[in-house]
Amino acid sequence: MSLQVKYVDVPLGAKEVASASASACQRFGSEQQLIAGTVDMPWATLEPDSWKLDGSRVILPAFPENIGWWSLHRSGEDGRFVHIPTIQIFLPQAYTATGITFDFWASLGHWCSELTVVWYKDGAVLREVTAFPDSAHWVLDQLVEDFDRVDIRLLATNCPGHFAKIQQIQIGQIAIFEADELVQVRLLQEIDPSMCELSVDTLTVTVRDRKNRVIFPQKNQSVQLYRDGQLLASHYVSDFSRQGQRDYQFRCKSTIGRLEDLYLGGRVLNNAGGLLAELLPDIPYQIDSELAWVELNGYLPICTRREALQQLAFAIGAVVTTRADGTICLRLPESEQSGSFVDDRIFMGAKVTQKPRIAQVQLLAHGYYLGEKREVLLNEETVSGENVLYLFSQPHYEYEIVGGILTGWGENWVTITADGPVTLTALNYIHTTTAYVKTNPKATPEEQGNTVVIKNATLVGKWIADGVLQRLYNHYTQRNLLQQQVVLSGQQIGQLVRSANPWSTDTEGHLVSMESDFTGTGQTAQITILGKEVPRN
Repeated sequence: MSLQVKYVDVPLGAKEVASASASACQRFGSEQQLIAGTVDMPWATLEPDSWKLDGSRVILPAFPENIGWWSLHRSGEDGRFVHIPTIQIFLPQAYTATGITFDFWASLGHWCSELTVVWYKDGAVLREVTAFPDSAHWVLDQLVEDFDRVDIRLLATNCPGHFAKIQQIQIGQIAIFEADELVQVRLLQEIDPSMCELSVDTLTVTVRDRKNRVIFPQKNQSVQLYRDGQLLASHYVSDFSRQGQRDYQFRCKSTIGRLEDLYLGGRVLNNAGGLLAELLPDIPYQIDSELAWVELNGYLPICTRREALQQLAFAIGAVVTTRADGTICLRLPESEQSGSFVDDRIFMGAKVTQKPRIAQVQLLAHGYYLGEKREVLLNEETVSGENVLYLFSQPHYEYEIVGGILTGWGENWVTITADGPVTLTALNYIHTTTAYVKTNPKATPEEQGNTVVIKNATLVGKWIADGVLQRLYNHYTQRNLLQQQVVLSGQQIGQLVRSANPWSTDTEGHLVSMESDFTGTGQTAQITILGKEVPRN
């Protein structure tokens, strides 16, 4: 088994905003494909020693598309350019990167064998490097901070008489740490079956770099874990430390950990799938069809996207997990056993604890109705500027403004353009709550104070409250927590599993926590199963 960690050291957002300009290129070439990249095809050309007669070449069409960037002129007999091709990459803001990755043309065995790179900030030169690539996929390993432009001059090709051909230029690099460089790889995955909390999986990777690479991790850069070429986890840097000349530790979070930006909330009159699309426009997701069509009629306050996703999952009864490729998945909890842990894969030292018995579960259902009371939100407040944002703690509608212009609005916010005192009023929403209660008949008098109260689930209305209450009650009456060290063999977080207790019974329940250690030979984990004790089969 081969364990591998791939660190994608590419500044977040740089590729999406970068633009390119170049000196004379072939009419079929595309400067923008220098940034976006294109597919490697073994084109047949009339360049010297280029057209193999073995059927491996593809005839270049008269009007080729998506072919990347080719220079207008060929290099000379010595491989050097008389008319030097020049490429400029522009960034609208300053970025920091540890290198630049060049993809020339691997299938043809062609690359530029000499080039110069100059980094700029506001027109001033930060650094200039002359380099000598020796392969079609090549990384210029160079840390440069706060640059907004890169100029590249292509001086020579490895094959004389050839065009310069480039599939893609990436700001940044990909560092691959092989198994002998991985000191420790630990992945923590957790779920709360009640969805009262939305957990963030974490990945910690400690490496000893054997290639003396320039490593300068920045937040939200990608770290991917592979075994035998199969992707096991895709996370994002949250913290980084250097512990020696070649020793580094990456602390990373799952996709859910990136959802800490502000969501302005407001009234929700949509199905769950529609709301999810609004919450995750830039992140891949999946949702079970039974859940996607659940109708919601409620409200979300101003919160983070992660908090809004938790509210959604709670209302529809979805378990939220993150796939290996980073896709966020909302699915129904498993109701049938789909995994197990057998004796020869369980280490000694398992422990079962019992949570306190719950006497009662209380849930508030929320309703929001159009009111008729007009409230003053801004009273002669001085506003100076365009599209000034104001946020409100309660929903409103039908705004009226004096002294300014409303340029945007929602139930929780407005933007105003004005230069002077502004008065803003709006009609209110009437907010009602209805209490739903379920009592545990097994609770003793001493346990009557053990009550779970859910007050702020503002997407839960009367029509779904009974189902939500029953799910909560079922969850909180699951009391056994089995903790044990195991060898994993494909089990996944959230599965309904069965495992042996130390005293010859089994625990059946959901796998709610897995803290895995990866080695070159396998994967062990400290797991927690929340469920009930059952007779052993």
